[in-house]
Amino acid sequence: MAVKKADLEGYLDQKYQKELEDAEAKIDEVLKRDYVGTTLSISLNVSPLVQRKLRNRYERAGWTISFQHDQRDGDWVELS
Repeated sequence: MAVKKADLEGYLDQKYQKELEDAEAKIDEVLKRDYVGTTLSISLNVSPLVQRKLRNRYERAGWTISFQHDQRDGDWVELS
């Protein structure tokens, strides 16, 4: 029997919940400490699913958010 998409989405949400919570805590901590009204870059390596969920949460909160990737410099997120 084929797996239902809705069942898989719930499973993925549970699987990546800790990664999402940790990433959001890190972003919030850095924003509170370092944001001075300009674009802020934060080193962050998260899965594509977590990126999508973070993008939705921070855009709803009024932030412009983009995820960047560089083979040499690693992964980071920019918020403004």
